Amino acid sequence: MMERVRLVVFGLGNRAKKYLSYLDMHPGAAELVAVVEPDPYNRAWACDRYGVPQAACFAEADAFFRSDIAVDAAIIASPDRVHYAQMRGLLARKCPVLLEKPAACTWEECLELERLSAGVPVGICYVMRLHPYYRRIKEILSSGELGPVQAIEHTEFVGPDRMGHTYVRGYWSRAGESTSIFLSKCCHDADLLLWMTGRKASDIRSEGSLTFFCPANAPSGSALRCIDCPMERVCRYSAVDLYRRRGEWTGSFVVPDGKTLSDVVEYELSEGRFGRCVFHCDNDVFDRQTVSFRLGDIPVTMKLDGITPREGRVSIFRCQRGTLEARETEILVQGPNGRREDFTEISRLPLHAYADHAIVKDFLRAVREGTPLAAPLSESLESHRICFVAQECNQSDK
Repeated sequence: MMERVRLVVFGLGNRAKKYLSYLDMHPGAAELVAVVEPDPYNRAWACDRYGVPQAACFAEADAFFRSDIAVDAAIIASPDRVHYAQMRGLLARKCPVLLEKPAACTWEECLELERLSAGVPVGICYVMRLHPYYRRIKEILSSGELGPVQAIEHTEFVGPDRMGHTYVRGYWSRAGESTSIFLSKCCHDADLLLWMTGRKASDIRSEGSLTFFCPANAPSGSALRCIDCPMERVCRYSAVDLYRRRGEWTGSFVVPDGKTLSDVVEYELSEGRFGRCVFHCDNDVFDRQTVSFRLGDIPVTMKLDGITPREGRVSIFRCQRGTLEARETEILVQGPNGRREDFTEISRLPLHAYADHAIVKDFLRAVREGTPLAAPLSESLESHRICFVAQECNQSDK
């Protein structure tokens, strides 16, 4: 059994840095020996933080694949559109991979990756499977105290900050350049329901639309950029408030040599894509979507709501002898043993209550010892299928 896994990471954005923070707490578990990252600032960060030699820091995946650097495993946390090509290169080397969701941008690509990964450990970063809150929900449902599940209602609330930054102004705002919002945001929600019930989906239907983040809804007198807008102080989608005053959601901003993060924020506000009014962007992904399907004999309704001040998830499991309501940080059980279980403090813990670290630990153990993965690719593709079929339903309705 190898003592320390030699690791290459593709994409050094927010998610990868959270996964790599596992090495800070467990330095003997793995060694970062190479990175593939187009941004020179992030490549320099890998050199400084983890001692990766400059010669092992690549701007393009092809350069890494042409090198003779030996690795034992890989983490892919790069943009969705390059997952497929990077996975093909790694699977040709029979290299185990921990892959950020979604696995690929089309269903055909997902199936091809499943075929190529035969005999190779490939896990999907479905970290919620390892979150104490969701594990407790599954435990209660599996215990039988409420009887069989008879219906499920699940809603994903995408709050103003996330919706504005990622799906209106940001790099997931156009489905043709990345993936649909339902696949990007809700594939792991679908996975949670599949994981909790142990069923496969049928009769998938979808209704979705972009109705709010459009020019027709821009307030009278508003400007094209938040920095110029007389209503900026009272707008909950203000980029000035989000990036300058609160300093949030700036982790993806590239800071060139000789510049500071503050410089980049001011550039974005005055000229960049992230300073635009949310009603005057080139976005085309839905801001609301409802997907219904069946898990065996269980009817399921999944909703995505991007026009809301809320952030989080609410799930209602209607069972034969009662109801379980999971409301973001609490579990309400209505039945023979009615109670409220509070997960507020646990949910406040960083890194998804350290589930981000748990998924890395699980993957490295599978690489070293051959143990089963928490969310293997073959098992995780059913959640992707739901999202792709939902996307096709909406396209056929146009």
